Amino acid sequence: MVIYLVVFAISCLFTYLAQEMFKKQKKISGVIFSILAILFPAGLAGFRAPIVGTDVQVYGENYFNLACASNSFAQYQELCTTDFFYLVLNYIISRFTTNINIFFFILELLILTPIYISAYQHRKEKSMVMFMAIIYLLFFNRSINELRQAVAIAFIVLSIKYAEDRKLIKYSIIVAIAILFHISALMAIPMYVIFGTKEFKHKRLFEFVLILGTAMIIANLNKIIEIGISSGILSSRYSYYLGAFANTASDISVLDLIMRAFFVICGFLVYRKAYNKNKKIESFLLLMIMDFILAQSAMFALHIDRMALYYGIPAYANYIPMFPKGFKQDRFNKWTVQLISISVLLAYWCIKFAYLGNGETVPYISYILEIGV
Repeated sequence: MVIYLVVFAISCLFTYLAQEMFKKQKKISGVIFSILAILFPAGLAGFRAPIVGTDVQVYGENYFNLACASNSFAQYQELCTTDFFYLVLNYIISRFTTNINIFFFILELLILTPIYISAYQHRKEKSMVMFMAIIYLLFFNRSINELRQAVAIAFIVLSIKYAEDRKLIKYSIIVAIAILFHISALMAIPMYVIFGTKEFKHKRLFEFVLILGTAMIIANLNKIIEIGISSGILSSRYSYYLGAFANTASDISVLDLIMRAFFVICGFLVYRKAYNKNKKIESFLLLMIMDFILAQSAMFALHIDRMALYYGIPAYANYIPMFPKGFKQDRFNKWTVQLISISVLLAYWCIKFAYLGNGETVPYISYILEIGV
């Protein structure tokens, strides 16, 4: 448990130094500190044993070993039926190493780099340190478990800037990359429209329809998945989620419900105070609400609530650093709001990942570093 928090702190320290260098227009120093900021958590992910992370044990290690054993990409495709870019990544890495720890390291670099670039892109509006701290506490442990989807979510985080700036081509390319890593990234397509609502004459009606439509989709999720499988839109492997749910009670997490409710309420309060100063706040609040609604899909199918992360991770990383804008603009309020936010997220991380063991990423085990062995 402690090793995660130590690495998070080290990475945030280097992020702070990078941020200060960028402010002083010392870009080379900023880039060097940024590389160090990413290397430490990527190294932590790379050194871990293959038994860290539920999905690593379900398909992560197996898919990589099959890539190593395949003589061609066509043969590998016959052995593994999963998202195309994830197959490509496994196969390319397997051509120059059979060491799964190197695969873990490169995979985490692929996850953290787009996220860090997004933090850099937003550095003039919000703290890069706060941005990355939120990512580590909410998403890092998920990223070393939910491998394919973690890459997809990382690219969706990167796409936010292009949605904000109305750069449709760049947004579409990045979202397409995310979809090719995990088909569920299709959920993020409406995000471009969400960031354009300020241009809509009837934006309140659009927001109402979006929220109501999402709720209706969640309520009929089982039927939608069945239709998707029978029509060939979805792979037959998605029937696992339906079958698993058939033998499972409601899987709503009270902890996640409380955490999400807390930040949605805070987000609404900040929105009321700061909307006139920054119109983007409304879009981020809407993402938080979408995240809250989509998270309730756990009532209908196992793990489908992960779809909420496409809205939640970008929303929390971008909106929480803006919370101080909803209060009197002085140093005390700024630090108090940030401290409260980080304390809530730290408590959430300790309970969800360390105490409850979600995703089986705690305790951290490394055969190479001889930790937890």
